[in-house]
Amino acid sequence: MSLRYRSVAAASLVLLIAVGCGGDSNPTGTVRGTIGLGESPLPVPAQIVFIDPSTGQSGVANVGEDRTFELPSPLRVGEYRVFLTPQPQAAGSDPTPVRSDLGIPGTYMDERQTPLQAKVEEGDNEFTFDVSAS
Repeated sequence: MSLRYRSVAAASLVLLIAVGCGGDSNPTGTVRGTIGLGESPLPVPAQIVFIDPSTGQSGVANVGEDRTFELPSPLRVGEYRVFLTPQPQAAGSDPTPVRSDLGIPGTYMDERQTPLQAKVEEGDNEFTFDVSAS
C-alpha cells in the first residue's frame, strides 16, 4: 500500500469521524406547563401528547393532579399538535372498566381534531391549556 493511498485514506477517515461526531444540530426546547378544565384538574388521569404532524416526532408526559406536566426529553423546535390520552394503568394494578365519557371534550383527545397547538422554541417553553367545553 503506497504512502499516498494511506494518507488519503487516513484523511478521509478523520473527515468522516469529524462529520459523524457532530451530533444532532437541530435546536431543541424543554416543555412544561399546565392543563385543566378551566381552573379545575382533569377529571381522569391523563397524558398530554405533543406531536409534530410533519415528522411524527412526539413527546408524552403524565398530567399531575395539580394540572402540571413536564416532558421528560426536549423536543425539536417546531409546531406541535397537542392532545390528551387516558393514562395507562400501572402494571399489576387491578383493571378498571373503560369509560366512554371521560369528562373531557372528545376533540381534545383526538390527534387530528384537537384545537390545541404549541410552538416549541429553543430553550425553555411553558404552556397553559384549557380544555373546557366550548
